[in-house]
Amino acid sequence: MGDWGCSCPVLKVAKIYKMSVKRCQVNITIYMEDDDGGREKIGTAIMFVKKNQKAKYGYYVKQIKVFRLK
Repeated sequence: MGDWGCSCPVLKVAKIYKMSVKRCQVNITIYMEDDDGGREKIGTAIMFVKKNQKAKYGYYVKQIKVFRLK
């Protein structure tokens, strides 16, 4: 896990692409946010999700790729 001190990572969905009827690609921007409201972009990620009726929110994650800027 790690100790970030007063900062914590925040994930924001940048764009969602529909790849097929049951699959989507979600592009995510990763920020490090501190108590003062400052925000610094530290990377991006791509998440591949698939529809599943048994899943709590209707989707489950098949794969995540993280691209770090720093």
